[in-house]
Amino acid sequence: MNRIRLLIVDESSVSRDALRKILSADADLEIVAITGSGKVALTRLTELNPAVVLLDVIEPEKEGLKTLAALRQQAPSLPVIMFSHLTDRGCQTTVDALLLGATNYLKKPESITELESCIRHELTKKIKNLGTPSSEQSGLRLNEILAAMRQNRGAGTPAAVENPTRETKDPQVRSSKSVELVAIATSTGGPNALASLLSSLPNTFTTPIVIVQHMGAGFTTSLAESLSRQSGRTVRVVDHAHTLSDSTVWIAAGGRHVTVTKRGGVIQVAPNDDPEVNGCRPSADLLFQSVATAVGSHCVAVVLTGMGSDGLAGCRMIKQAGGSILVQDEASSIVWGMPGQVATAGLADMVLPLAEISRYISLYVKPRPKNA
Repeated sequence: MNRIRLLIVDESSVSRDALRKILSADADLEIVAITGSGKVALTRLTELNPAVVLLDVIEPEKEGLKTLAALRQQAPSLPVIMFSHLTDRGCQTTVDALLLGATNYLKKPESITELESCIRHELTKKIKNLGTPSSEQSGLRLNEILAAMRQNRGAGTPAAVENPTRETKDPQVRSSKSVELVAIATSTGGPNALASLLSSLPNTFTTPIVIVQHMGAGFTTSLAESLSRQSGRTVRVVDHAHTLSDSTVWIAAGGRHVTVTKRGGVIQVAPNDDPEVNGCRPSADLLFQSVATAVGSHCVAVVLTGMGSDGLAGCRMIKQAGGSILVQDEASSIVWGMPGQVATAGLADMVLPLAEISRYISLYVKPRPKNA
């Protein structure tokens, strides 16, 4: 097996020494460079060709976040783990890093003993999870996806697009049914993908959106506030039962499921604390299954970048109910696990680059003027 090529950017000489000592001793890892300068790392990025980048925030002006933003311009899908004293669970710096495109994060301990233990046990695991190719992460090839899509066509379901990556000026994907909500699922790399997607939806798009982002408790309030600022849309955490309203984006609270119900023509979204599904809470499967039951064919499900297979079973129910399914393609995903599972099962109506998804959502959902 090829070793995972690792680029380390850390302002602390103590941290660099500890990282070098522990990670270079791991037979699965190869440190291609260690530097305290984000500018140096950026100039050598193409030459070094890392599989994973470790990035410190770098004080006093958080230069690491600027480095991250610039790195994302060069390498949109390169896994980046923020490893800093400032990237603690629930803090704004961590949310900012995730929105800029960080793949994962870990707080750097203060003491050298705790630092070495963290590197050896927690950080190494994160690096290997992101840097090791797998059949799930790399996905199946296009012809296999197309074969599965053709096989899964059936009466009452939208026709699969013959080539999910092609450019087309007039895609025949307009739904003949009204769409009552859009349900989105994502995990690793999701905050940045969500910011991009929500910001690119047209102002006339007013259909409610419900999101499951795999995230621990303590993050989602800051995430919702940041997404609201970036997208200009109202993004709210599902903290109790709410009636869906036009133009509002609802996001599951970290560590809590979210489900949708419809009674008397009124659609509500609510949290619940049922056990984990697929090791996840919130779970995309639980959301999608509730959406299929509540609104049937009157929905669009979107599966963005993320590790694992959460959302696959729920997409099967949405497909059976006649709903439409869009998934992010492999090239623009940080991890092509969740969307790849849905695509290779033949359930996706479209497999699209992230930059194209908002346009295709708008084709399925006829936009209405705000306050109409």
